[in-house]
Amino acid sequence: MPSDPRLDRIREALAPRARPYREALLLAVDEVEVMLREAHATSPADHSPTFAASLGSFGALHLDTDRLASLFDTAASPLVGHTLPAVEQAASVFKEVLASPAVEVIELPTGADLGAEVRTALARMGRVFGAAHLVTAARSGRYDSSAHGPWLEAYPFARWNRRERQIASPLVVSLDGADLKVGSLAEFLDGGMTIVLLVRNDVAPPAALVRLISPRTLVAQILDGAELGPLLDRTGPSVVAWVPPGSAGFVHDPDASSVLGARLRILSEATPPRRSLGGQSATQLSDELRQLEAMAGLATASAGAVAGGDSTHPVDRLAAWILTQADVSSVESMQ
Repeated sequence: MPSDPRLDRIREALAPRARPYREALLLAVDEVEVMLREAHATSPADHSPTFAASLGSFGALHLDTDRLASLFDTAASPLVGHTLPAVEQAASVFKEVLASPAVEVIELPTGADLGAEVRTALARMGRVFGAAHLVTAARSGRYDSSAHGPWLEAYPFARWNRRERQIASPLVVSLDGADLKVGSLAEFLDGGMTIVLLVRNDVAPPAALVRLISPRTLVAQILDGAELGPLLDRTGPSVVAWVPPGSAGFVHDPDASSVLGARLRILSEATPPRRSLGGQSATQLSDELRQLEAMAGLATASAGAVAGGDSTHPVDRLAAWILTQADVSSVESMQ
């Protein structure tokens, strides 16, 4: 599949979000390399010849000098036995990830399960955190190969701590519009996690991301890259979908206000769906659009921007309907 020209703009916009993760990774590499150098320099095997010589010919013939050296060498590193190779493997994980692109891009095959693919990608990304926890366990003498070894292959998002979620590297997902089923992504929108969804064809649900709107999460559907940089210039959880024309364009910015009406901006209207897409019926797709229109109606009404009902715009019609439901007769009778 040819490279999507939009990826360069996305990577550029995400570079600041990837920086804390890369900086933490560089620090981990330096610390583990120091540990390994000290471990090799102070291993009992290095001291065994000197210790054996001090015991004389009898000791060298009849005693296990390697074992005795490890008992009497109080300066020996705790990275001995099976822990040393494990820490070396952890160092290899750090270096491998550091050599990879700063922003990971995954391309989903047609019909893929978006939630499952993202879960797998984040677990693979999290092996850096798993490797760091393995090193900590090794240094404290608590390393268990059966428990900690698998962390070098995958460390699921559910295990990430608060700091790890805050510095998480962003993830870009290229997918077909029919597979833009985002409900399962909600569990990953925490800390500083950023997910950018790049729809690679010309058909997509009109307002799929409306399901992810919550008080702390930036949620946006954009039709071009004009707002990409400003949208991603924040520290909280974010999910942005670059969708084709015909889908709704909107931004829910939690940093704008504590009031929903002030957080939501509609950028462009959507074409009402007339047929199913990706197993979702036209009714289901329309419900997402209606939900966005309802939220936008609340935003418009709260701002006092709509006063009449002559407009054909669905947002205006909704706001006008809300106003007509108010019982103004009781107010007039009090005057």
